[in-house]
Amino acid sequence: MPLPEDPKAPWPPKAMKPILRDMQEADAWFSGDVDRLRNFYGTTGTGTSSHLPGFAGGAPGKVRFWPRRAADRAPNRTQIHVPIAADIASTSADLLFSEQLRFPIPGAADGGNRAASVTQDRLDVLVDEGGILTSLIEAAEVCSALGGVYIRAVWDDRDRLPMPTLTVVHADAAFPEWRWGRLSTVTFWTVLLDENGKVWRHLERHEPGVILHGLYVGERDTLGKREAMSAHPHTEALLDGDDRTYDESTKILTVELPDSLRNELTVRYVPNVRPNRRHRHTLHGRSDYDGTYSLMDALDETWSSWMRDLRLGQARVVVSQDALTPKGRGKGATLDIDQEVFTGLDMEPTVDGKPMIEQIQFAIRTKDHADTAFALVERIVSTAGYSPQSFGLHIEGRAESGSALRIREGKTLRTGGRKQRYWTPETVDLLEVLLVLDRDVYGSPVEPDRPAIRWGDSLVDDPQEQATTVEMLRRAQAASIRTRVQMVQPELEGQALEDEVARIQAEEGVTVTDPTGFGD
Repeated sequence: MPLPEDPKAPWPPKAMKPILRDMQEADAWFSGDVDRLRNFYGTTGTGTSSHLPGFAGGAPGKVRFWPRRAADRAPNRTQIHVPIAADIASTSADLLFSEQLRFPIPGAADGGNRAASVTQDRLDVLVDEGGILTSLIEAAEVCSALGGVYIRAVWDDRDRLPMPTLTVVHADAAFPEWRWGRLSTVTFWTVLLDENGKVWRHLERHEPGVILHGLYVGERDTLGKREAMSAHPHTEALLDGDDRTYDESTKILTVELPDSLRNELTVRYVPNVRPNRRHRHTLHGRSDYDGTYSLMDALDETWSSWMRDLRLGQARVVVSQDALTPKGRGKGATLDIDQEVFTGLDMEPTVDGKPMIEQIQFAIRTKDHADTAFALVERIVSTAGYSPQSFGLHIEGRAESGSALRIREGKTLRTGGRKQRYWTPETVDLLEVLLVLDRDVYGSPVEPDRPAIRWGDSLVDDPQEQATTVEMLRRAQAASIRTRVQMVQPELEGQALEDEVARIQAEEGVTVTDPTGFGD
């Protein structure tokens, strides 16, 4: 369908409400904001996302600590939030994109394909100077928290962007439509102003070959009437350009994609992992926090209890009334605990069988709290799909690498490999789209091609262990020089790999002959 026409249309769309509510809960934990947690789990939650004004929260039946804190506003209550959710999202992003990625164009590494080499050089510029890797690591962190993320290609033929690049759209600001398991269209929205009950929204709808823009003024729960794009500076800035037309009657701005992208979208959806266990019949991804909310709530309760013990465990002195120094009539009396010399009193050291001065100090249950918190963190990260060692647990005195480290980090590596399979096709699709835009909009002399992706390895192999393996393969004559070089230097490809093999052959005095006798 085109952009919505009905001013009374609910927004966000009703079909998205269950998904967005889950994202709102994930967002509250991801943000680490105590007020957001209280608002969401309170019985009259007011919403937490700038994309969802007035979107009601409230899920007091799931967890027990934050609903109590939402109802109890006493200022002296100890409330500690442990940002384990943010740590999980950051770890997920680092697992995917902390190491340098490579995007080789087929045929470019051999040096014999001039066109492929030019395209490779230009793609490297787009990735490095366009900040694509930083966009990807941002997208991966949001993807882990919300269960999915959208990445779109952007360009500007008015020389405001020197090259096409990628931007990130969070999943709680998008209404997707699917066909045969693939994203067919998607509508993004941005809340431009939320004031006095009126909400200004910019809708951006991506369809194959075209992008539609509209400006709406409505209420918190309804989309409202479409207004002229010039009514707000944000949308007015989109009007100029050779590739776009504005219809005054419909108030819709249409951006035409280049002819070579007439059947394509310039946006992709990357799910975190699937299936979404709470919404099995949708194609939305699953958050890493799924199934951990009650555990994270218990962790916050544990730390709050621990800090309460520290506060209550401060030493206090209780003294007899007779030991106090009067400050004057009607002004009470005090005890100066720093006083070194006291005036002698003609009285027993106890008054009515009780000591004149008594210290009170409650026990601080450090070990009990630490053990509970440790067990909760271990369970949370394991449920999220990671090894406890990835979060600094069970690493006392260890400095491992190679196979031992991979075994210890096995669950984390499997989760990372699973996520890579979701990221790979969408990322290379968008890189090919960028090359097409670079040629057709910016006039770059490239021949667009679909690149591959070489994922970095965040775990360092033990050089001694690796050398031993390669030496055993050499002695067993089970691997060629080329294979052994690829094992030790996996980043070498094409001519660079052949040159390294030739140097080793020359150093070892290996002569390569043509067994057929028909060589040059």
